[in-house]
Amino acid sequence: MCPTTFACNSTFTVYLLYPAYGTDTADAMGATVCFSHADYDPEWLWSEVNRAVMSLKSGKAPGPDGFPSVLIKEIWKTLPHYFKELMDCSLRTRVFPSRWKMARIVVLLKGGNKDPSKARSYRPISLLNSMAKVLECLLERRLNIRMDNEWCDAQYGFRQGRSTEDLLCRLRNMVDHSSAKLVSGVLVDFKGAFDFLSWHSILDRLDLVGLSSEEMGLWSSYFADRSVFLMNRRGDQITRRGLERGCPQGSIGGPTVWNLALDELLWQLKQAGVLVVAYADDTTCLAEGESRDQLEASVERAFTQIILPRGKLDTSGRRVKVVRGNYTRKVSYVSEARLLGCIIGVRFNYACHVNALREKVISRLVGLKRALKKEWGVKGCICNTWIKGIFEATALYGSGAWGDALRYSTLCDEIVRGQRAVLSACLRVCRMVPTEAMQVLAGSPPWDLECLRRRTVYKIKKGMDLDDWDFVSRDGSSNDVLVNRCNQELLVRWQDRWDNSQKGRVTYGFLPNVSRALKVRESIDIDWLEGYIVTGHGAFRGYLKKHRKQISPNCSCGAVEDWEHVLVKCNIYEDLREACGLRFNLSLSGSERYCALFNDEGKYEALRAFLLLVFEHRKELDLAT
Repeated sequence: MCPTTFACNSTFTVYLLYPAYGTDTADAMGATVCFSHADYDPEWLWSEVNRAVMSLKSGKAPGPDGFPSVLIKEIWKTLPHYFKELMDCSLRTRVFPSRWKMARIVVLLKGGNKDPSKARSYRPISLLNSMAKVLECLLERRLNIRMDNEWCDAQYGFRQGRSTEDLLCRLRNMVDHSSAKLVSGVLVDFKGAFDFLSWHSILDRLDLVGLSSEEMGLWSSYFADRSVFLMNRRGDQITRRGLERGCPQGSIGGPTVWNLALDELLWQLKQAGVLVVAYADDTTCLAEGESRDQLEASVERAFTQIILPRGKLDTSGRRVKVVRGNYTRKVSYVSEARLLGCIIGVRFNYACHVNALREKVISRLVGLKRALKKEWGVKGCICNTWIKGIFEATALYGSGAWGDALRYSTLCDEIVRGQRAVLSACLRVCRMVPTEAMQVLAGSPPWDLECLRRRTVYKIKKGMDLDDWDFVSRDGSSNDVLVNRCNQELLVRWQDRWDNSQKGRVTYGFLPNVSRALKVRESIDIDWLEGYIVTGHGAFRGYLKKHRKQISPNCSCGAVEDWEHVLVKCNIYEDLREACGLRFNLSLSGSERYCALFNDEGKYEALRAFLLLVFEHRKELDLAT
């Protein structure tokens, strides 16, 4: 009989630990202990346990036991048989250990626009033990296997191979192919979706899936006697309470359990003839009609089906919106609404979304500006990561669905303005530098081109038809070949734009090739002094005079002072050029003369040393006069 307790010195603990820690002899240390599972059935597959352990994300905060996921992985590598036996024991006994059902709560404000005085403005995150996550992952994997062909195809959240772009594209396709004269979208967000799930209703739903008795018993144990506690900054437990409903946010099985709860509703809506799609708890129904009365009746039918007394889910009247329609209940009619981070207007117009992107990325800059100063701050490589990983990802999120909006030049200009705000903060250059020059110096392709590239890549991977606005056309080549060709087309279009631009010509003399600019940004950190030279915008008397910041544009030598005068012409700095080994072939044209600075790291370091000496010398002259 398999033991059910883990008490100290119990038969189970002796059986589990003694073979591994019995003696320290060479024979014992080199021996491999194997269990015979002939009498133990059911059990988890080795591949299942390995996948569950390896799926633990490193760097995540540990649970109440303090064991990080990296430690659990090492235990699995060192003692795999004992680890698996522990998981098998839980399955056979149908017991989810009580210590693994405790969670430490960390409360986070949902967003800067939320009222901090209201409890619903906060999201409680459950920090669970890593061992609990492994067992949850095993259960969740088995459930997904049994539900693989049973899930309603309207659900896009927490489904492998599905994304928000897929949902938005399908929703757009449903609207375009509707034969009705009027179509309205009913956007519903369930109040406290994960927090209000009834355990009894979930277990009833699980009972219909066809799980084994052991798996069903383990789920029943999982949804029993759960508790959470809150700790202060000193690590003292200040409050604890038991749970009777809901799924812990941060758990492995929570998303799948939610999908299971909503799956029944989605099938009911489809059977009632309602067009519906969902991403987690964000549910969107389409109401159709030939007249206003028919449209309102369709909305009524959809809303009636949404009420879920069995699942005990609640909808908040303030979170039910109808786009391009009208409704008599506690819902609001709007001409545009936010769905999955994208703002959708009437007739699926994304212009309102593009226009809001600039403010969105600027709001992300507020906190980071403390570390983004012109004369000091984080290194350029870190700024590169921020530009690509935070700002560009934020601005172009979902672009596979809304990229069509950039067919209009005004919207292209608007999204590039948002990029300019980011680059101006991240680069150590004057704010008057043209956007085209900033893009090259940052190695950041124009966002309108990058958006169209992402849109094309998305359509390639999804097997969708390509049109004239896409970067490439289908010619029988594989998807990988088309994606590579698409990436090259981005550079070609960016290069053509850079060659034909009338702005940023000083920077063009240093970096005429955009492909080279991408590599330069990875290896060279352009400081504020080098930024003066490579942009032509900076503390030069000629430039300052032009902007009414200086009385005279002349250098101390009598000539007009600009970037090129300081770099190669002024005789006052000739000895400094000699000392730094800075040499230029004046017989060459501008781009051929200066681009070598970025092709040779030694020459760039010589430029940096020269500029430090020049501006130190100028400071001494200013003090003397």
